[in-house]
Amino acid sequence: MTRPLDNRVSIVTGAGRGIGRAVSLALASAGASIVLAARTTAQLEQVQAEVGQQGGTALAVQTDVTDPASVQRLVDSTLDRFDRVDVLINNAGSNDGGPDGAVGELWNVNPDAWWHDVEVNLRGTFLCSRAVLDHMVTAGRGHIVNVVSTAAAIPGPYDSAYACSKAAVIRLTDSLAEEVRDHGVCVFALSPGSVDTELRAGAVESPAGRKWLTRVNPNPEWVPAERPAEMVLALVSGPADGLTGRLISVEWDLDQLAGRAQEIAERDLLQLRLTGP
Repeated sequence: MTRPLDNRVSIVTGAGRGIGRAVSLALASAGASIVLAARTTAQLEQVQAEVGQQGGTALAVQTDVTDPASVQRLVDSTLDRFDRVDVLINNAGSNDGGPDGAVGELWNVNPDAWWHDVEVNLRGTFLCSRAVLDHMVTAGRGHIVNVVSTAAAIPGPYDSAYACSKAAVIRLTDSLAEEVRDHGVCVFALSPGSVDTELRAGAVESPAGRKWLTRVNPNPEWVPAERPAEMVLALVSGPADGLTGRLISVEWDLDQLAGRAQEIAERDLLQLRLTGP
């Protein structure tokens, strides 16, 4: 039986845990070979074993997405092993709520920690996208999904590095989508909802997070990591290509949105836009 991603190769960053792990398993189950990228080798090897247990193929590559040389090694390793790259999931993220971190009043947070969040979330997305696009453009096909956050579309008091960087990724998404539209490459921003990941816990459940962030969204509606993973699979499978450049939420009906793709494009919906009074 043919699966939707048979013979495709997918790179997933932040693949060692949380959403990245769930995405990797979902794409592998759909037939893709998976290149797992993250900083922690032990976590990558665990997910690699899980992919193998369900009959899939995975390559683990320890990667720092803020380092151009490390990102290039990731892509080179992918091409050496599989000779192609069809899908990139930019999921690696940072939200430093630790001591001397980026959570809190802007005038009191550590500027280096604040900027590090931006580097992981925005620079990492840029570097990974840049590294794969030459191959995707040459091949005339490809899908990139940038995992963002609801924090990108609303004010992010006391968590401004995370909110600003994720909003910037949305603008990178629609800008890049216009550049590569005629080259057969689709780019999406995905808001995954409130997933109870280690990244979230490290920010919200830290002393700084308990002081500043629980007042912003004290009772989130939790979303299992498998839900954004299912949406990623749907986005890279093809039927929603008409929505390239758009911000998609896991809460929405993707089939219904795909059927309205022309209307959404004509009305300039599902993007960050300045509206008049």
